[in-house]
Amino acid sequence: MGLNKTIGQYRKMGGKEFMKKWVEGIQGITPLQQIKISLMGVRLVIIGIVWGMVVTAIGMVWWLFAILFGSLIVTIMQWLGMKQKFYRFKQMEKLNV
Repeated sequence: MGLNKTIGQYRKMGGKEFMKKWVEGIQGITPLQQIKISLMGVRLVIIGIVWGMVVTAIGMVWWLFAILFGSLIVTIMQWLGMKQKFYRFKQMEKLNV
């Protein structure tokens, strides 16, 4: 439903006006919202890596399994760093309010 609404707005406004409003909206995103979105994306990547590890383990492709395992460790560390950043921004937001 959201995509149909967006396409309808695009048709009503025209391309240039729609893009102008879209850019203004994107620039209004707070750092906390950016980190939330990034955390969701990294979760999906972790799920994909784990799924890839399962498939490669079943298919006995051990070299690819080892690469995916290393990638999983790096991605989990990235996720933990983002999680800490998220909590810090959340604390900063509480202090500002």
